[in-house]
Amino acid sequence: MSLLDRGFTTMGVEARVTLADRAPGAEPSERLLHAAEDAQQLLDTLDAKWTRFDDNSPLSRLSRDPRATVPTADDHLRALIRAGAYAGRVSGGLVDITLGRDLAEAGYQGHWDGSLTVPIDVALAAAPPRAAAAPDPRARWQALATDNERKTINKPFNTTLDSGGVGKGLAADLVAQRLTGLRYVVDVGGDLALGHGGGGAHHVNIVHPLTRQTAHTLKLGTGGV
Repeated sequence: MSLLDRGFTTMGVEARVTLADRAPGAEPSERLLHAAEDAQQLLDTLDAKWTRFDDNSPLSRLSRDPRATVPTADDHLRALIRAGAYAGRVSGGLVDITLGRDLAEAGYQGHWDGSLTVPIDVALAAAPPRAAAAPDPRARWQALATDNERKTINKPFNTTLDSGGVGKGLAADLVAQRLTGLRYVVDVGGDLALGHGGGGAHHVNIVHPLTRQTAHTLKLGTGGV
C-alpha cells in the first residue's frame, strides 16, 4: 500500500493530509503526490477567499457591500454562505458566521499564533462561571441565503462575516470530494474529513484536554468529525 502524510499551515491553523492507495510499496504513488498537492492548493485558495483578516478577500468585500443581495460568480463563496446558513439553522443559532465584528471587538483581530496561550486549567480558573451557551438574539444568520441559478448571495446589512470553524469543516469536505477511491484523512485545524477507500473504519481518539488521556474512540469509515 502506498502512503503519504503531509502537514502544512493554512487558514491560520495546522493542516494535515494523510492518503493511501493500493499501489505497491510504501513510497507515495504519483496519484497520492498529485492529490496532496491539489489538496494544499485548494485549501490555500479557500483561505485567500474566506479570510476576514484580509480586507481585499472576497469575504471581506462581501461583508462591506451595502446591498442585501450581492451577485457573485464565485462558487466557493456561495458554498460558504450556504454552509453558514445551514449551520445556523441546525444549531438554532449557536453556530453563527455573522459575528465577525463581535469577535474582533473581543480581541480576536488576527490569526491566532499561540503566543498568548496559557494552560487550560489556568484559563478555566480565570474564566467567568460556566453557563449553557445561548445564540445571539439578533439571529442575523437567518438573512443568509444563496441562489445558484442567479449566482447571488443574500446577507444581513452592516455585518462582518467570519468563516471560522464552518469554513474549516467545509474546506475539509471540499478537499475530500476530490479524493474519491483513496483512503484519506483531511485535518484542517481539528476539523476532519475521513474516507475509508475500501478499507476498514478509521479510529479517531478523542483526547481529554486536562488529563491528555483518550476519553473516547470514534470508529468511522467515511464522514466528518
